[in-house]
Amino acid sequence: MNSEVSNIVKLTKLSNSGRETFKQCGLKYLLEYEDKVPDMGDRSALNFGSFIHRIFEEGTNAKSVEELEAIGSKFRKEYPFDNSYNGKIKTCLKNFLRFNASLQETVGIELVFTIPLVENVAYNGIIDRVIKAKNGDYLVIDYKTSKHEKTKLDLYEDNQLRGYVHALCVKYKVAIEKVQACHYYPLTDNLVRIKYTGAQIRGFLKELEKDVRKIQSAKKEDLTPNENEFCNWCGKRYYCPIFSSPQDSRKRIEEALLVVRSKK
Repeated sequence: MNSEVSNIVKLTKLSNSGRETFKQCGLKYLLEYEDKVPDMGDRSALNFGSFIHRIFEEGTNAKSVEELEAIGSKFRKEYPFDNSYNGKIKTCLKNFLRFNASLQETVGIELVFTIPLVENVAYNGIIDRVIKAKNGDYLVIDYKTSKHEKTKLDLYEDNQLRGYVHALCVKYKVAIEKVQACHYYPLTDNLVRIKYTGAQIRGFLKELEKDVRKIQSAKKEDLTPNENEFCNWCGKRYYCPIFSSPQDSRKRIEEALLVVRSKK
């Protein structure tokens, strides 16, 4: 990639996606977060999820499936996905309509947060939705359009959700015991809800700080490909020397970098 050995560009912000990408594959992190090289290949699953999220974002006041469908039709072309996903749309909308009617006051939709972390690095992200109950408790909602649901046990180890809860506590100055968090799966209408302890959040922050230091100390030459369970769905696979020759991989990356630089 870059023959010159140099430190990673100074890290000022880190999202959960960035953190998980770094842990999964060095090359993917380099291309995504340092070189800003676009994904290649089928993005149907990601685009379908983004499309459904957008409807939920703009449809919190909708009273019917037809109203939600009308909202979605306004920006459907922005999210290309293959026809195999079409049958799932109405299922998601019907289930969301019922779920949405059960919720209390919405105080945040696509809530952007940036909170101080360590060594001039901030933790950032976007929470799908935040609900405040009449008793002052909060509910953090993360929509998941995948069919692969996590259990409560899984969620206790879920870094994204733990980060959301910590960010909410900081942003609204809320005690941890007043916050619950959940994954909502509109395809199955299933809600998986948990509450973290202070010790669990402190443990998350310690792990996060360690990963920040690992990223800060990494060299670009250290960011090498790592074959793992996520490779089949990786948008950077096209550039990876594990799945093509080193010559083709190098050429594809160089061509992509030229395009990226021409847009600056």
